[in-house]
Formats: sequence, structure tokens, C-alpha cells
Amino acid sequence: ICRRLDGLPLAIEIAAARIKMLTPQALLKRLEHSLNLLVGGAKDLPDRQQTLRGTIDWSYQLLSQGERGLLERLSIVGGGWTLKAAEEVCADQEIDEYQVLDLLTNLSDKSLVMLDRRPGREGRYRFLETIRQYARQKLEGAGQVINFSRRHLDYYLDYAEKNAQGLAGVDQVVALNKMEREADNFRTALSWSLTDPETPEDSIRLSVALGEFWLLRGNLNEGRQWLSEVLSQEETCACPDERAKALHLAAMMAYRQSDYAASKSAWEESLEISRQLGEGGKRGVHLALTGLGNVATEVGDYETAPQLFTEALEITRQLEDELS
Repeated sequence: ICRRLDGLPLAIEIAAARIKMLTPQALLKRLEHSLNLLVGGAKDLPDRQQTLRGTIDWSYQLLSQGERGLLERLSIVGGGWTLKAAEEVCADQEIDEYQVLDLLTNLSDKSLVMLDRRPGREGRYRFLETIRQYARQKLEGAGQVINFSRRHLDYYLDYAEKNAQGLAGVDQVVALNKMEREADNFRTALSWSLTDPETPEDSIRLSVALGEFWLLRGNLNEGRQWLSEVLSQEETCACPDERAKALHLAAMMAYRQSDYAASKSAWEESLEISRQLGEGGKRGVHLALTGLGNVATEVGDYETAPQLFTEALEITRQLEDELS
């Protein structure tokens, strides 16, 4: 409970009063909406300190218009963020990019945003959860959630695709660590893309960009869950190349967990789509045939496996330069 309330003394004091009516477990569950729950502080305190919302309201009213705007927009971010992310996601005609650093500095000075510094790394900003909830409610009230959620998705889709290119090179560890630091933002972006009817292509592109990251980090359960949700969208059928890649990744994760039935099904669909893509799908055909050959081997189908591997080998020779 104390961690959920960011260790804020006032929040903990108000929450403690609820123990008369709620078990600690029930209280913790209700803290998902802590600003609504934490009402009713000591009556001898000033009005602004009798509820957590009142305390934050008081601080919010002291902010400039620009500071309020940035605070609200940053609530769209999952986990922490860098200065560059804040500039890309939040700057527009009302808040210029060059203003973001000054506004962030002001919010940090007023303890509404925290700045974490580590040697050799770019500084990262973050919210206390109670502040994030408050700012998000303000953003919702202004009707700006869709606009800035899409900008957040655009930024982290580009970030994931660029860093995914480094996962197969000599800078793999650097790329992995950079993606790990943004894991919460990727989850936030994926969640949004699955609810926005205008971003089905973005959802499958982002899941494909994150696929190798999930595999290398061993986050197989999480990866399979996200890929399952993305692939269940009918709209992704309009993106055959990306869908084939996503199916291959889902099959790989299932295979590594010895779920051969699921991996076979995914590779079969990936193979079908890749064949339909013609020359552009040859690499996908090669990957699917190889995967299906591995599955056949694992389940003891020693008649089918050599046939699959032989066909895959023929395509490998055709793609020798590309695969090397």
C-alpha cells in the first residue's frame, strides 16, 4: 500500500483511516483509483490538505498554463520518459519543442515530476502514480487523450523499429537495454493500438518490432499474449507481410515452450500467407518450412520432416546472398 501511494505521508495517513472498513488486500485493490478513495483527512488541517486530490489541486492551480499542459500530456506516457520523448510526444502549436526542457525543469523543481539520473545514461523523468492519475483525468477532461495517445504510439513504434535493427548486430546488448528501459511505454502503446480502430497496422508493426526483444529476453508468455491479441484483429489481414512475420514470431515462442500444436498452426498460416506474397514472401516461406520441419521432428513425424527441410533448403540456396 505504501509503495502504491509513492510513500506520500498524507496519502498513507488518509488510506490508514480506511482500514476500519476495508482489509489491507481490499484497500490495495481499490487504490487503482486512489484519488477517489483518498478523501477525508484530519479536519483540523487546511482544506487543501484534507484530501489527496485537494493537495494536488492546490499545486496544480499554482502552475502556469504551459506547465499544466505539459503535465497533462505526459500522463499518456507509461513508466518513465526521456527529454527527447517528451519533446516528440508533447510539443505542438501550443507548446513549442524548445519550451519542453524549461517546463520539465519547472515541474521537477515543484516535485510534480521526478528526475532519475544514473552514470553513463540519459536522465529519465517519471511521475508519482498519484500525480499521473490526476494529470490523466485532466487530459481526459480536455478531450485530448486520443490525440496524444496516437503521438505516443507513433514515437515508440519508430523507437522500437529502429532499435530492433540493432538486436542482430554487435550492439545487441545496448539495443536490448534501451528497449528494456522503454518496456512500459511499449505496453502502453500496444494497449492503445488495440483499442484504436485507426491503428491496426501500427499494432502489428509494433508487435513485430518487439518480437525479437521478447525472444532474447525470454519474455515468451508476454510476447505470446500480445501477439495473440494483435493477430485476433481481422484488420491485420490487410497487412499480409507483417501478419506473416507476427505469426512466425508467435510460432517461435510457442515452439520454445514446447507448445507444438500452437507453433504448427501459426507456421502453417504464415506459410500460406508467404506463398501468396510470391517473390517477396520467399524468406517467410523458408522460415515457416524450417519451423514446421522442426515441429515434425519434435513430434516424431520423421517422414514429413525431411520433405519440409528439403524444400526449405532449396529456397535457402535461392536466397543465399540475402540470408548470409
